[in-house]
Amino acid sequence: MAQLFIHPMKLSEFRKDECGLPDSRALDIYEALKAQGVDVDPTLNPGDHKIPPADSTDLTVYGILLQSSQLLEEGYRLGFTDIDRPTLWEFEGGMTPLCWRCDEFRQVSEIDFVLSLLSKGANLFQSLSQMGTKPQSKTTAVHLLNARLAELLSQDDDYHYKELSQFIEDNQSRFWQFLGNHLFSLSHRDSCSCACSAGGCTPLSVSIRLRMDWWDPDEQFFHLSCKMKHFLEFLIDWNQSRPQVSREIIRSLTFDGLGLRHSCCTEIKGGEPFWCTRDESELHDIMDEQKGLIEQLDQLVSEFEAQFDALQLPLMEFLRDIWYHGMMKFHSECDAFDEEHHIEAGRLGISLEVDDGPIPLIVQLLGPGLQELDTTDEEEEEEE
Repeated sequence: MAQLFIHPMKLSEFRKDECGLPDSRALDIYEALKAQGVDVDPTLNPGDHKIPPADSTDLTVYGILLQSSQLLEEGYRLGFTDIDRPTLWEFEGGMTPLCWRCDEFRQVSEIDFVLSLLSKGANLFQSLSQMGTKPQSKTTAVHLLNARLAELLSQDDDYHYKELSQFIEDNQSRFWQFLGNHLFSLSHRDSCSCACSAGGCTPLSVSIRLRMDWWDPDEQFFHLSCKMKHFLEFLIDWNQSRPQVSREIIRSLTFDGLGLRHSCCTEIKGGEPFWCTRDESELHDIMDEQKGLIEQLDQLVSEFEAQFDALQLPLMEFLRDIWYHGMMKFHSECDAFDEEHHIEAGRLGISLEVDDGPIPLIVQLLGPGLQELDTTDEEEEEEE
């Protein structure tokens, strides 16, 4: 109706660089049509479909199309092809349909919707900072998807892993054409400067980082350990035990094993994205505070990687027998203050003592003791 009744010059003012059917200022278009005396069905009035707390002028058809894959296909066929156009809804952070769908990811079958968007040209690598989020985010759509998928896999011992495997088997061609190589991989680095992943966050490091945040406080410690080991085994198998992937996993685990704070991906830590985004000054403060520990991280990671390359052990065996004991040794010998600090503090009459704090959870979860206990229990049950 807009293309038929509104002058092209006037319509171009509404379109905001749209390529498909005009949509981004639907209420303005509706009012312009009414002003020209065009008989518009009142059910098409965007003002009657306001979604609080969004302003009615922010409503776009793509939010409606995302309700089902059938609606998406029909809308695209009719000409709504601006598939990467972000919404203007403040409470949605200005996300594109793909990012919105990735954030609402609740079950494996929803990958099908993601594949539909990707097949229509949706940008999997778009930074969320391009969508008007305040403060801006450095993470990307593909990292958001990996985060949500890692959270989903963490909720069950085996069910969702089998569900994912079955989905891939049923959708081999589409899955690997548009998405498969960008899940739990090193395929794309963002511009984050967090030391958990040198050179920027990857789909793999983001999935580990978000998996670390997903602990059920009421779950038995043994089950937490089994689930974490299961997830790591899944990542290793998914990447076919590639050495570079193993090194990335070692670095991510060591970062968390030192109790360091992340300065990356805070905005995709469960719940609504962007609500927990830190500004640049806070991120710089975190990195400055941890400068000494990050130097120790780099040294430890270098040592672990050298041992991993020399021993040629499977990664899970290496983590259990080498990495775990190395981390325990570090924490047993760790002194937050070097000799110079002790001397200077002594001149001021201050005595510095080593803080005998708790061992970070990830180190405890990957220790050998729990697995040995589990094996012993199984043997005793078989004897009975």
